[in-house]
Amino acid sequence: MQTYDLTLKDLLMDGAPVLWQQTAGLGEVRLAPLEVPVVGGGRLDLFGEIAEGLALHTEIQADNDPTMATRMLGYLWLALRQRPDLRVRQMVLYVGRENLRMPDRLEGPGLHYHFDLMDARRLSAEALLASAHPCDIIMALFAATDDIQQRVQKVLARLAAHFADSPSRLRDALVRVALLAPLRNAGSIVQEEICAMPITINLETHPFASQFFLKGRVEGKAEGKAEGKAEGKA
Repeated sequence: MQTYDLTLKDLLMDGAPVLWQQTAGLGEVRLAPLEVPVVGGGRLDLFGEIAEGLALHTEIQADNDPTMATRMLGYLWLALRQRPDLRVRQMVLYVGRENLRMPDRLEGPGLHYHFDLMDARRLSAEALLASAHPCDIIMALFAATDDIQQRVQKVLARLAAHFADSPSRLRDALVRVALLAPLRNAGSIVQEEICAMPITINLETHPFASQFFLKGRVEGKAEGKAEGKAEGKA
């Protein structure tokens, strides 16, 4: 999940006003890492002040972690230890393939803790696709749809129009889509659609994606060998 995590955090730090409006009721939000004093060093990657005395801490989650509430409470303690002057609003945006099953609170004797938890399937794809920010456009990939190929085509078309004068930035955006597509079981669809676009891009040698695609190719070969053995036995 680390590839998804790093890609999403890098994406959201670029700014996604429509996403923040839909998830937190906010306009433009600028997030940056908050260094926290823990043994060995540490930081909260997506942290930003949204008003005087109020901050937003966001985590992106690609799987159902049963300890998520405990983790978020720990992050809150770290944030307040570093910035005791702030009130901190916390949110987890879930982008995983499976149905959302994580708790959004902790209850116990003298303890009532809650954070915002949102499934990215609830996002409005239309609003995200209409945005002038590429990060919003890419996040439309995660909104609910009955036709993932059509959604991919719309995302890629919007990115191509947005970066019409900047092929290098378009390549970066396309690679980000390709890296995130497996979270919607759309990896092969994205690669096929990109190959059909009038742009030269080698996903396997791109600096953002070389390690990911080399890993995928090795896994694909292993799956092919396993399928071949099974067919041979049959």
